[in-house]
Amino acid sequence: MATGAPHLLHLATTTASTVNFQIPSIAIKLDRENYSLWRTTIIAALETFDLDDFVLNPKPPSETIVVPATDGTPATATAPAVPATPATTAPNPEFSIWKKRDRFVLLWLQSTLSERALAIVTRCHSSQMAWQAIEKTFQAQTRACRMQLKAQLQSLTKGSMTMIEYIERKRAIADSLAENLHPVHDEDLISYILTGLDSSYGAFLTAFMMKTDTFSIDDLAGLLLQEEARIEQDHLRQSNVQATPTALAVNRSNNNNNKSYLQGQNSNTSSGSRDSRLSDPKKRRPVCQLCQKLGHEAIDCWQRGNQTDYPSRRQNPRNPPRQANVAQYHSPSTVIDPAWYIDTGATDHVSPDIQKLNIAEDYKGDDKLQVGNGNQLSISHVGSSYLPHLKLPNVLIVPKLTKNLLSVSKLTADNDVYVEFWRNHCNVKSFQGHTILRGDVNDGLYRLHPTQNKVAFTGVRTSLHGWHQRLAHPHEPVLRRLVSQFIGKF
Repeated sequence: MATGAPHLLHLATTTASTVNFQIPSIAIKLDRENYSLWRTTIIAALETFDLDDFVLNPKPPSETIVVPATDGTPATATAPAVPATPATTAPNPEFSIWKKRDRFVLLWLQSTLSERALAIVTRCHSSQMAWQAIEKTFQAQTRACRMQLKAQLQSLTKGSMTMIEYIERKRAIADSLAENLHPVHDEDLISYILTGLDSSYGAFLTAFMMKTDTFSIDDLAGLLLQEEARIEQDHLRQSNVQATPTALAVNRSNNNNNKSYLQGQNSNTSSGSRDSRLSDPKKRRPVCQLCQKLGHEAIDCWQRGNQTDYPSRRQNPRNPPRQANVAQYHSPSTVIDPAWYIDTGATDHVSPDIQKLNIAEDYKGDDKLQVGNGNQLSISHVGSSYLPHLKLPNVLIVPKLTKNLLSVSKLTADNDVYVEFWRNHCNVKSFQGHTILRGDVNDGLYRLHPTQNKVAFTGVRTSLHGWHQRLAHPHEPVLRRLVSQFIGKF
């Protein structure tokens, strides 16, 4: 073997005639990523020099040939006698030439392998053995890689990439599939590119699908770049509109008055100076949402811990809104029904009559009572009441109601009882089966009547503070527990 040129491998074999044999060297080195491209290039080069049969369908000639027997000839006056020879075998010169060519192809194949791939063919003695070893090693891996590339081409979306980055990424995947002997047609690649766009390109997709012209990938890339620039301009325009201050509303609530202040471009007095302050973020002064004062925000307000003067306006998710299903407004002249109406949808005992309470105190929370029509009514007081053999703690006083409502869930939980509903009456029973109280039905509503016995209380109605002084100043939790447990006995 000799080198005819830097880019050629040259073989000269001399037998009966001289045969010159040359194959160009290949710059591609086989590795785990380019098997399909390498295989295509090698087959094309071997077919060019009619050497593909050495690796795909080798037909080696016989290693030996048979030399036929010869008959002897007697001696003559001019020539000596030639003895007869039997038939024998001899090396086949054609096999020798074929073997040298096969070794040459093997050597050429080895020159196209990387160092890692070269280890695969170190024990191969023919070009066909080397070819089969390479195919066995790389075909399964190439199939898995091809499936992965197909999945990437279908699932890749634009996301946060620029349009040019997105299209080039799709093209790179398509090129890799082509290298793996699975080319992607332009029409399919266009479909994959459009599928990965987000909803902001919806109008573009609709218009593009209605076109009947044939587009190339480059044409589509140009249109998408124009659409991307238009969408960015729209977003910038919207952000500028939202950032322009048009009005600043500050709601301020006091004990007796609710005032609303509106400042903006249409203000009458010194509107120009106010607009300049609003348009310049450095000159804008924040308004506290808690104390309504200028110069600080609610998170920095020193009144955050003052729940008495500045109660929280946020609803506690652990405390759902108070509600009552059987409720209506009444005017001051309306006569209040003394009966208690059983309400399975009420969350609390509710009454419009503060005289129902044995001990009453002002309600300091910010909860509202939500009635069946959706209105929210104010709660003025809270305290304890009772029915015969039943205690009713934490009764809410809502002056705008017309009926006293019993919460079934509260009644059963506080007294360890259950309620039976019959066609014409209802019973409140203990778990031992004893009837504690019997009610009737009025206008389709179950009601319980308070005791008919007159009860006289010595002294005057007092507040929780008064009981605190009378009971030797116990702690407030102890006082509340005593009242809730023994209110029926006072």
